Amino acid sequence: MALENISPLFQTISAEVDEKYKLMNENPLSFLDELIPSLRKLRRLANLFDMPLKSITTIWESGELVKCGFTSSKVTHFMVGFYAHEKGR
Repeated sequence: MALENISPLFQTISAEVDEKYKLMNENPLSFLDELIPSLRKLRRLANLFDMPLKSITTIWESGELVKCGFTSSKVTHFMVGFYAHEKGR
């Protein structure tokens, strides 16, 4: 009788494990983003260092940086700090 009560729990856990395994195989980066929420933000930050100022402005306006967890003040501080010493700004 105890096994009958636990059976639905095992079915739920099994379905969840199958879903995670499928996600891990199909898109490992998405799986890692789910496990480590700040990883997506760190990846985006690394990309910002290779982007021209115009591209950063464009992705900010599209809302993509907000989805990654950046605030306007953080983006502003990044841009000022990174581009302050650029020649021809």
